[in-house]
Amino acid sequence: MAKLKQEGKVRYIGVSNFDVPQMERAAKIAPITSLQPPYSIIHREVEAEILPWCQKHGVGVINYSPMGPACSRER
Repeated sequence: MAKLKQEGKVRYIGVSNFDVPQMERAAKIAPITSLQPPYSIIHREVEAEILPWCQKHGVGVINYSPMGPACSRER
């Protein structure tokens, strides 16, 4: 992705389901523009470390499954 960005073939690099160490490793190679984590009122794990890291580093967050697990059979 970094090479494609350098060549002008992509404008931005986004990642999905990365934790903080993975984002730190990736950011050393190329800037991360956005992260796509699961985030809902039930699954709020990203609030502890991931969201603060994104805010500090200017990484946008586009969450998925805001209403809970997309394919959950739990009742």
